[in-house]
Amino acid sequence: MRVLEALRDWRRMRRRARKRLARLAEADVVFMSPGKAGRTWVRVMLSHVYHQRRGTPLDELIGADNFHRLDPAIPIIYFTHDINEPPAVRRALNADDLEPRKLVHLVRDPRDVAVSRYHHFAFRHDEAQRRRRAIPDDLATTSLFDFVTDERLGLPVVIASMNRWAEIRARMSRVLLLRYEDLHADPVREMRRLVDFLGEPASDAELRAAVEFARFESLRKREAEGFFKQEILRPGASGDPRSFKVRRGKAGGYREDFTAEQLAVLDRLVDERLVDGYGYKTGERTPALNPADSPAAS
Repeated sequence: MRVLEALRDWRRMRRRARKRLARLAEADVVFMSPGKAGRTWVRVMLSHVYHQRRGTPLDELIGADNFHRLDPAIPIIYFTHDINEPPAVRRALNADDLEPRKLVHLVRDPRDVAVSRYHHFAFRHDEAQRRRRAIPDDLATTSLFDFVTDERLGLPVVIASMNRWAEIRARMSRVLLLRYEDLHADPVREMRRLVDFLGEPASDAELRAAVEFARFESLRKREAEGFFKQEILRPGASGDPRSFKVRRGKAGGYREDFTAEQLAVLDRLVDERLVDGYGYKTGERTPALNPADSPAAS
């Protein structure tokens, strides 16, 4: 039985790799982010800008070429988390193969990302999905700290991905770096940077409307109602709030989940392994942000 399951998984991966490579070849823009960095929130806001300016469906999120088919002026955007891609696609995601495309790189404090990954795998994935991702069966009994410090699943994996993409960014000519924390602090300003980069300048009123549409409470309500066509904004288990895509949405919320000693371990991992320049290492941290709920889907 296990052999048959492994064969089905291998065939599924091959089909997915072919499909993803074809989409990458057509893309005008690559939008890279670690999983759980707030990408869904940004997609909702960006989709709402296009809805206002070009009449795309209100209940649909931009992904690959769906908006481009409706209006060729909208770029084809390839959204990726990199570490979730099949090996063949990961090999194609490098600076030499990505030029002359534009690259949008969205990042978030890797400690927050690692905590959100735990909740995502524990409550949004079923057993088969966890098996395909090599997530251990005992995840429900694994402590949050053990998961976050795990070399294969937690903070070290997130840091390695961020380091890889810092090197890729340095070799590309058209790059926009977005930080979740900056979006949290001033979403209109950061969304203006994004739409200008994509060639779709929007008014302040349009940007404010997009931010309002994507507020935390609104997104969580729409997720519960199944408002959006894409399954990405559906609960993993109906009625279980822990399985919502829109979970907590805080900048620096990880600090509430660990003891002082555990936080010191996480800080040391970031300081020792993450490359300079992101603003997350002890010596380069930005001023503390308001820890109140943000409008983000984390």
